Amino acid sequence: MAHPPSAEVLAAFGLSGIVVPVPGGRGLCYRVGDTILKPCDDIAESQWLSQLSAAILRTSPISYRLAIPMASLSDPNSYAVNGWAASSFVSGVPSLNHFPDVFRAANALHADLAKAVKSKPAALANRAFNRFDEADNVAWGEKSVGQVERVNQAMLGRLQPILDQLSAAMRPLPGGDPCLKNQLVHMDLLGNVLIEKDKPPGIIDLTFYWRPAAYALAVVVADGLTRLGSRGPELVELYLQGGEIKRDVGVQLLVRALYWRYLTFAIDPDMEWVKVNLPQADYAGAAGTVCGLINQP
Repeated sequence: MAHPPSAEVLAAFGLSGIVVPVPGGRGLCYRVGDTILKPCDDIAESQWLSQLSAAILRTSPISYRLAIPMASLSDPNSYAVNGWAASSFVSGVPSLNHFPDVFRAANALHADLAKAVKSKPAALANRAFNRFDEADNVAWGEKSVGQVERVNQAMLGRLQPILDQLSAAMRPLPGGDPCLKNQLVHMDLLGNVLIEKDKPPGIIDLTFYWRPAAYALAVVVADGLTRLGSRGPELVELYLQGGEIKRDVGVQLLVRALYWRYLTFAIDPDMEWVKVNLPQADYAGAAGTVCGLINQP
């Protein structure tokens, strides 16, 4: 758990009360009353995220809820104070077994993002090095593993058999398919869509990439496959039959999504985190399910 925000940070956002750690994720967030405080990995990106969230919320979306960003008391245009950002608490429980709700909320959010953001934001292009961006570039063929810095070779060797299996299943994606148009998407939806009775799903921890919206849903499926066991094929069919994406294209997006997630364990890894989380995810079973779909009608 990160050090809690200082009294100066609380005062800057007009907060008072008991500071409580928020479980889950990377263990970095704290709650004060109905406000969540999160450290900013990148000040410029955090500022942009808050401004974008505020703009989306002004359109009054009805299919999902977002956290309301909180500006500092001294500057209504500043959403970061001493490396911390604040936003409203979003109620609900993680959506680990509510995949249709996740898909509907994601589709609504991505439709709104496509309207609001027409080109790749500078905040994404200028992000500091992180394992997720590097693995994403490799999964999409924009970089080789050999070109990635801070790869743990021992860990890579451990992952290599499944990575090779997924690489062998990759096929070129067709050009001109509208389902493959890049846009701003939330790439970490599973667990970050919160379900509460009589309310639209809440979407938190906005993690944006410039990829197809269908790929963001493929990541949801990939994450689900690693923990669902025998129910995995049902989730795959829900994804492949739920929209306008062609089946072979959807399968290829699933292959890339699994490859991306799995490779992140070898890039600049926090070995304690890997030791806890990797055994909980059945990547061998997920890869077998997805690769088994190759060349199926």
